[in-house]
Amino acid sequence: MHIITKKRINEYCDQFPKAADSLRTWYYSVQDERWENSIDVRKFSNSADFLGDHRAVFNIKGNHYRLIVDVFYAYGKNGGTVLVRWFGTHKKYDGIDARLVK
Repeated sequence: MHIITKKRINEYCDQFPKAADSLRTWYYSVQDERWENSIDVRKFSNSADFLGDHRAVFNIKGNHYRLIVDVFYAYGKNGGTVLVRWFGTHKKYDGIDARLVK
């Protein structure tokens, strides 16, 4: 999967140093994936939640943090893309509408 963008991941790691190792592990693991549908995402992380057709929420660092992404599934030679939308503490996540984060 192509992830947009590593710069944003690095910014989140700087902002949330306690989550940095877990977030980087997620990033490098997803790069090696090919998700063609939500079943593939669920195989990667059985705790992933789905909000609509393309939005997924991942628990990071034992569910202390949440990562919201848009997933554009792979097909044919297209390897798929993950667009990072938001990252923060579980507490902050509870105060937002994850479906509307841009």
